[in-house]
Amino acid sequence: MNQDKFKKYNDLADSTVYAEPDPTAQSFYVDKVFNPQGIFVSSVDLFFKNKGDLPLEIQIRPMENGYPSSNTVIPGATTVLQPEKVKVSDTPNVLSSTTSTRATFSDPVYLAPGYDYALVVITDSYDY
Repeated sequence: MNQDKFKKYNDLADSTVYAEPDPTAQSFYVDKVFNPQGIFVSSVDLFFKNKGDLPLEIQIRPMENGYPSSNTVIPGATTVLQPEKVKVSDTPNVLSSTTSTRATFSDPVYLAPGYDYALVVITDSYDY
């Protein structure tokens, strides 16, 4: 990560603090009534209006106290998208693969029923 880009100054301590960019996340619930055995996620479709020149990391994390876990990623639920694989569109259409970007995990990821999860998108670029 380019630390200079994210350098922040703490006036009280007169020291430099490095902060990673805040990831984008969407929470979802695996309903135990509709999915009593849980679900397997092999890929997700994402939609972008803009893209940058740095890769994206896609993760699934458990939710903790209403927020994506800051230090836990579901095992196997990480994949990287290179910028050339990202499709952009002003008019996304879930029925058209020409406007969606598919992020595929190396193996299907099991998500247990009755829990909240977050799909997290991380990048060092502000252009997405």
